Amino acid sequence: MSAVEAALRSNSQIDHLAGAAGHQPLLSGQPEFLKRFPLVVSANAEEFVDALVTSCAATKAYAPDPEGFNGHINRAVTQSLRLGFVAANLPIVTAYAETSDFRQRFILSGAVETTIGRLVFDGGASNSVIVSPGQSAHCRFSGHLAQLVLVIDPDAMERKLAALLGAKPGRKLHFVPTPDYAAGYSHHLRDLVFFLARQLDTTAPWLPPLLLQELEQAVIVGFLSVNEHTFSRQLHQDKPHATLREVQRAEDYIEANWSRAIDIEELANVTQVSVRNLFRSFRKTRGYSPMAFVRMLRLKHVKQMLDAGGTNTTVTGAALSCGFQNAGHFARQYREMFGELPSTTLARAQAVKDD
Repeated sequence: MSAVEAALRSNSQIDHLAGAAGHQPLLSGQPEFLKRFPLVVSANAEEFVDALVTSCAATKAYAPDPEGFNGHINRAVTQSLRLGFVAANLPIVTAYAETSDFRQRFILSGAVETTIGRLVFDGGASNSVIVSPGQSAHCRFSGHLAQLVLVIDPDAMERKLAALLGAKPGRKLHFVPTPDYAAGYSHHLRDLVFFLARQLDTTAPWLPPLLLQELEQAVIVGFLSVNEHTFSRQLHQDKPHATLREVQRAEDYIEANWSRAIDIEELANVTQVSVRNLFRSFRKTRGYSPMAFVRMLRLKHVKQMLDAGGTNTTVTGAALSCGFQNAGHFARQYREMFGELPSTTLARAQAVKDD
């Protein structure tokens, strides 16, 4: 069992502070995330805020008017990320000591006033606030709150940043607390985080570790790419492209390791160039990214399995074994590459065997 899979499975061992029978959506019309990972469901405000302190890193928390309170917290933990969904029908006040990780709060409904140092940020639905390591925060949440919180391990963040820059950063990484949704691409990161949360809630027993690791990586790279921070200018400035030889070296490495998660740190180590420059050179010389090359290799391996036409072969089994979780996306990508549905490939192969 991989470390990622073990971390996810450990979520099911969290002691529930209330029975699952009362685990119902609090806010009409508002989606609930991470339903498979309930941490607390309670109509007792004291019990709820105690969970915020004991399990969600708050140093203090209270509900100013607890009468009629109802709230719940869901939380999933992977290798490098933590995702938490918090919903409550009445206002909550929380305080957080200096954090050691990176946190981004996505407000789904309600509003929050966040104080970081001497700065105060007001946010409502569809807004976001980032807290960097070394910063403390105080939050005042309105009633009818629903939020999704992303927490990223600082070591994982630093490794990804070093791979993108091509060198270990020489100073601390800090983010601008409020992403500009109007001017930038922050909404793409928001969509990606929501997608990951939905994948964790899938009806399948567990996400394939390969897929989960690559989704983790996409979230962290997206976090660095769309949010403004101390290295944003350096990250986005023009630099020389990697050579064709370095592109070929990356392709050789990917071909030898297609069946496991491809970390951008590994590509940086193999080619000895920054991943950003490598990606640009891939697009210039190949017309696609290294990750698209990974996907094409995996699709080819699925086709090989389907072409073999074994009696126990299924499209779903072949797709899952090669790292594809979403059946609809897989079928579309397969048809775009091979001109037919995977079920057609398998049926033809099995018909030949039966003749």
